[in-house]
Amino acid sequence: MPAQALTRWQGLDVTVEEDGSLQVALAETGEVVLDDVAVGFDGGWQRARTEVLVDEVEQHWLLEHEGAVQARAVVRHVFDDAWRVRVQLQNLTDVEIAVPPCRLDMSAAWPMRRWLAGAEGQISIDAGREDGQLLTLTQLRGRSRLSEGHSWLTDLPVRLGPAVTPSAGYQVGWRGDWLRDQRVQAAALPSWWPARTVLADAQESVRLDLPDAAIEAAGVSLLEDEQGTHLVARPGIHLVQVHAGRGTTDVELAWADDLVADHLAPSVESLVGTDPRVLEPHQAVLLTRAVQHGLDVDPEHLAQAIETLATRPGTVHPLALAAAADLAMTSPDAADHLPEMASRMALQPGALTVALHAMTASRLVGGPATLQLPSGVPLPVAGLDETVARAVVEAEVACFRAGTDSPAGPVPRPVERVMALLGAGLPGHTVGPQARALLLAVASRLPEQWEAPRWPVTVPELRELARHRLLAERCDDVSLAWLLLSLES
Repeated sequence: MPAQALTRWQGLDVTVEEDGSLQVALAETGEVVLDDVAVGFDGGWQRARTEVLVDEVEQHWLLEHEGAVQARAVVRHVFDDAWRVRVQLQNLTDVEIAVPPCRLDMSAAWPMRRWLAGAEGQISIDAGREDGQLLTLTQLRGRSRLSEGHSWLTDLPVRLGPAVTPSAGYQVGWRGDWLRDQRVQAAALPSWWPARTVLADAQESVRLDLPDAAIEAAGVSLLEDEQGTHLVARPGIHLVQVHAGRGTTDVELAWADDLVADHLAPSVESLVGTDPRVLEPHQAVLLTRAVQHGLDVDPEHLAQAIETLATRPGTVHPLALAAAADLAMTSPDAADHLPEMASRMALQPGALTVALHAMTASRLVGGPATLQLPSGVPLPVAGLDETVARAVVEAEVACFRAGTDSPAGPVPRPVERVMALLGAGLPGHTVGPQARALLLAVASRLPEQWEAPRWPVTVPELRELARHRLLAERCDDVSLAWLLLSLES
């Protein structure tokens, strides 16, 4: 069928595409917020038909085996007071069967936050509205999971009882609304949700107040006292399953380990014996930061690595300039490289943050007070596409201009939108570790007097949670280099 306008819903224009998927755009500007929105099915499911009704799209799917229809599925998108997504799976045979699961597919103009935790779930996107409201899909029924990049809405697989029994059907329900901010999203978490899910080290515990629930947690120790249940574990990411209320909810807990002993020292140790002329920019940053943290690094090895990066033809990576600036702090001769390196650095996320660091180093050792700033169209990097890359650079410019003299007040809306990709104190996944580490470095330049009234955490807490989360994930060396740059030298 040809694409056709379906409805205008709460400031959004919803269009049905030829394949039955939806496109959702801001009515005021026409900017696409979500595209290719569809409930997709794995396995042998075949789409039978699509019906476009008033404010509603209904899709029918059939599952056949050896020419016989075993099950059907009906998917409905209804736009009334809310955006309702409903899925009904039905066994048509007289025996129990297991059918392939369904998932919610979509592409977004801005990175989504996806928290898919079994009996609970939220998917939200900052659509770029001036008022900052967040388009938020909340799970009402079903069992969700984020796996291999897919947003699964059901058990994997779905088990359906014989057609004549109550267990022959399986229902999925989600509701879409505009929520004011992340504080409202946080208020929708289960009442027992712990105050902290990211911990600074293994000495800290997570407290759960669950009088009528059971907990399963492989690799996590449970301690009971009069104040509730306390969970402790070794550093890393751990999954705890809480059986309460509507079903089983997955709680991802992160315990960080030591930045220097458990991350920086092993990474630097792996570089011993490596020809300094082949070191990558992020590896040079690891070496310069190792020196700052008191680790043993051969000065000649480090100087040759920086010399090679400085004289290597072509575009200069921001991390190469950062490493040269670090070295200049202790070896002022290295500052001679900074102006020329800065002139060859392309504009990309993190570049302005590094340029400011390099200017500071240059001034401290008596070099030029200013360096050439990168310009042009921002390059997409580290899992950040062109749209997000441009927004990150704009956030850096705002921080650069604000400086220490910026008046107290809320984080400017464009900066807040970018920094929320660090999680804003909410569970779920936004962007990958390299992107988060880079954003963490940018966040280090946020003026201390800026506040975040829309988030359930403060700006310093946002940075702390992002840093500890990366350490708990055992982030790669590129992410580690950006993380180290987020700490003032």
